[in-house]
Amino acid sequence: MKTIDWSKYPAVRKTTSYPTVFDEKRFTIQQLREAASRADVLFRGWPFIYYNYDPDATRVLGDGLETVVNQEGRGEAEPIIEQWNLLRSGAFLHRTVVRESYYPKAKGKRVLDTMGTIYHTAEAIGSLWRLYEALAVPDEEEVTVEFVYEDTERRELKVLIPGRIPFDREQLCYTPQVKISRTQPLYLWRASDVQISAEICLEIFQQFQWEPSLRQIEDEIRPFLGRLAPSSVR
Repeated sequence: MKTIDWSKYPAVRKTTSYPTVFDEKRFTIQQLREAASRADVLFRGWPFIYYNYDPDATRVLGDGLETVVNQEGRGEAEPIIEQWNLLRSGAFLHRTVVRESYYPKAKGKRVLDTMGTIYHTAEAIGSLWRLYEALAVPDEEEVTVEFVYEDTERRELKVLIPGRIPFDREQLCYTPQVKISRTQPLYLWRASDVQISAEICLEIFQQFQWEPSLRQIEDEIRPFLGRLAPSSVR
């Protein structure tokens, strides 16, 4: 089974989520597997919850599931290095190395890409409401989703993946960590995923001294997040 030495990678995007009603044995392992399968949806080229394409990457670990993907050393130009854990309580943790460091356009600098951030945030939200819907969490129950970006101090916000939002110059973050959290009823996550994703992205960008309009961010998110209708979970 693959493992990741996270101490080697200071620049990490972390996403944590959990339903409000806590019970450490709330769901069975089989329910977790079925929910992960249904939440493994393709908005672009790689799912946020990687499950269906490589069953051997997922194992039962304690009171939950763990999936590890580590392409380091396999000759990939932009390796994917990530891990997710889904517990029987419904708590979910996803960690992924900031891939921008591997992009040729980054030229080895400490950067964060605008579109990469938008994609990651929106795909996480689009996948997570599907996860909790598949676990039969009631629509009115609140679900918390938190995004944490590590190693952000003096990191530059840049355009590496072309988008439609005007961006004049690189901007810096002055805090070592950026943390954004939202708690909403599940039905609001589902009904307003584009708007909530845009609001979270804006808060992240503000920490890098950049303030595009919410509409500009929504216009970037809607074309790919809207490709899957709410009923299209697997």
